[in-house]
Amino acid sequence: MGTSLCNLNVYNPDKKEYDPGKEYFVAHIVEDWDTILENEHEHDYDRICNLAVSLSKSLDTNIVTTIYFDDDIFELSIYSSGKKKAYYYNEYGRIESKNNSAMVSMLDLDFIAAKAFRYLLKKEMFAGDAISKLSAISGLPFYIEKFMYDHMPDRLIPDKEAVLKEIEAENAKTKKKSKASDTVELLCEIPGMVVDKTIDYEDGKHGVVRVVEPSDGEIDYSHIHCYQITGDKNPTLQKIYDYKLPFEKWAPGEQSRALVNLPGTLAIYNDWECIVHEFYDEDEIAEVESIGAIPEDRYNPIKLHNVNDVLRIQSSKNLMAFDMDYQRLLLKSVKGNIITKMIDDEDNLYVITSSNILGFGYSHDFKPKDVVRLYKIPLVKENQ
Repeated sequence: MGTSLCNLNVYNPDKKEYDPGKEYFVAHIVEDWDTILENEHEHDYDRICNLAVSLSKSLDTNIVTTIYFDDDIFELSIYSSGKKKAYYYNEYGRIESKNNSAMVSMLDLDFIAAKAFRYLLKKEMFAGDAISKLSAISGLPFYIEKFMYDHMPDRLIPDKEAVLKEIEAENAKTKKKSKASDTVELLCEIPGMVVDKTIDYEDGKHGVVRVVEPSDGEIDYSHIHCYQITGDKNPTLQKIYDYKLPFEKWAPGEQSRALVNLPGTLAIYNDWECIVHEFYDEDEIAEVESIGAIPEDRYNPIKLHNVNDVLRIQSSKNLMAFDMDYQRLLLKSVKGNIITKMIDDEDNLYVITSSNILGFGYSHDFKPKDVVRLYKIPLVKENQ
């Protein structure tokens, strides 16, 4: 198990008096700030967030909350006037943030620190690096609990200058990279959204996605279009097959949207995300699945390879690729949910994304801007 902790940093230049409760200890580490630490070893994340709400309102000040779990999850939030105004959330290196400018402003950072802080808020890194570097740049103790305060008083805030130099070196390295090796190339874009990727009608059909797409402003959710990545020098998505699911036969008048694989059954969902029909019989399930089987003469054998043999991929708003020894190969931004990943013999990564996914737990309704995209991304090692 890794380290877990939570704490508050309260902006209190006027040294207003308050009582956070017997569960907490107030330390004075940074001028004009109070750091509130838990007295207990068991962490209560909800309680400390509630304390941030009440104190930010009663003291009329800004409060920074740190929640850190098992070295894998880090959330940094700022409360003001009883409300959460901005946050940064990092889970296994996947990042989400809101109101970055407000966060920088409320921390009252100078120009150099503000620029570095914004850079770090967008940088793909794991929780341990994020909490250390954001703490250094802000000048506030985030990676701290009562034991650390008592036994490591000289190691509460990391070295700001070291982090600034590291960021400067990263920026210089980025500028030196050739544009060709640093480019995410959008190869094609199709209006529509991908059918739930858990439905796999047959094995061995690499680079195939199933899409529902609009026609004359409308969309027929029973009409599934099959696209495949072509194996050319300039890959694209080519339609190789389409078929119709007889929703009206199975669930008349129910506005069926999606056919989804569930354990031991196939289920049809309507636009309210309710099951309107299920198939339990094995022969019946096989018959339904056969409707979407792509004929062999429509499928084109391709030279692309499944990335699972050579890469480990983490998907988020940014895409992270590692080799089997966890050497990071790239960090790139792509739009949408990553559906399929393939590589060619020249180490180019091809990624299909969908802005929405049609299926249970995702979306049952097409939106006007929904698209499926194919990207080409040259693999680049981080240390090059």
